[in-house]
Amino acid sequence: MLAIAGRAAPKWLTGPVKALLDVGIAIGVIVGIYFAIHHDGEVKGEAKAEGKHAVAHAKVIAAARKDEKAAQVTTDRIGASVARADAQTTDLLKSTIEELHHELAAAKLASPSGAAPVPVDTARLSAPLERGIGSVNRSADAADAQP
Repeated sequence: MLAIAGRAAPKWLTGPVKALLDVGIAIGVIVGIYFAIHHDGEVKGEAKAEGKHAVAHAKVIAAARKDEKAAQVTTDRIGASVARADAQTTDLLKSTIEELHHELAAAKLASPSGAAPVPVDTARLSAPLERGIGSVNRSADAADAQP
């Protein structure tokens, strides 16, 4: 019961006040339910968005690692090809130098001391060198053609 200045309030005043209190309580309950649902949806939505982001991030990382591995394989292949070409070039150079040494030693032995030097067959000496250069050029072309 509503009391004003120690006396009971008239009925015409207590009816609307009770109605306002009932409406206020109902509005309060509805607003409370709305915010509870809103907060719950916000939390679930955030978790869902974070989950999608984590999946997308994992996919990007996996693709980057795959690309990195492919690049490493290609780099290793190129390195092996260059190492083979270097080894072939070194072997060819050593054999050519050795042939030149043998030719020069043979030329010195063939000429008596004080005599004119023996002419060296440059065509025969340059043929292995030209074959080696051709082989290296073909190896380089084959290496350039590799993906």
